[in-house]
Amino acid sequence: MGIAVSLLVHCSRRLRWLQAGLAASAVGAPLLCWPPDWPLAWLAVLMGLLALCHPPPSLRNDKGFRLDISDHGVIHVAVYLNHSLPVAMPVPQLAALQPGAVLWPWLLVLPLRLADGRALRLLVLRDSVAPGAFRPLSVACRACAARDL
Repeated sequence: MGIAVSLLVHCSRRLRWLQAGLAASAVGAPLLCWPPDWPLAWLAVLMGLLALCHPPPSLRNDKGFRLDISDHGVIHVAVYLNHSLPVAMPVPQLAALQPGAVLWPWLLVLPLRLADGRALRLLVLRDSVAPGAFRPLSVACRACAARDL
């Protein structure tokens, strides 16, 4: 049975809503206890606004990632960053799955080391991929992790 998978991974809408909700609660929390402790309240408001304005790197890329896993467990990653059509198809880079991957039935956290030495951490939830593509990706990642042990 082959483990080959080729799919496009987008940022999860659930993860974006969770991040926005946490940031909004950090902004609104000082308003619940009146009169607030002002230095702590301003710090919470500042942290919430910073979380809204500067999302984590895994949430910044709206275009997504192309993830290709071959039958032999070779991983290729292409990062879509540009809006222009001639540059829209990036060249896939060879990647290796690093130790510390989280392979849960509802969440995949894939720490990848690209061929040029950069580290990339992909967060994959069920709504990050096309319907029906999460299970084959999970099986392929488990096979890659077992092969690398």
